[in-house]
Amino acid sequence: MSERTSSPAVPRRDANGRVLRLTELIGVSVAYLVLNAVGLAVIDGLVVVLSNQEFGRSSGWLVVILPGLLFFDDFRGWRAYRVRFLVAIVSALVAFGLGLVAAGLVSDLPPMASGGVGATVAVMAYAPLWFLGIRWRTGDRPEAT
Repeated sequence: MSERTSSPAVPRRDANGRVLRLTELIGVSVAYLVLNAVGLAVIDGLVVVLSNQEFGRSSGWLVVILPGLLFFDDFRGWRAYRVRFLVAIVSALVAFGLGLVAAGLVSDLPPMASGGVGATVAVMAYAPLWFLGIRWRTGDRPEAT
């Protein structure tokens, strides 16, 4: 029987599955953004090789997939609070709006780049809005272990 070494999960979570630190939520979100961006560039490169298209024509907004799953997982950790729906919707609307403004400011770039800028701004806005907003509205402060 092999022993399994336990490495701490990042971001660290409490017993309910809630992320404990904003810095870890942002750090993992950035790592996921980069991972998705690399994957999107590889897939777009394969499309260029297999067809007669220009590189960068894929939507850069696709890089929100992994951070979105991370945020959804934290959302589930707050299932005891119905206000989580309101906080998530308001945070998403504000973050998406800021992302659209940012993407519009660089709209002369290819869709992959401009969408990537918008998605990055949206994720970087959503993380603190959600993290601080849910704690403010619930009054619940998960303790770090």
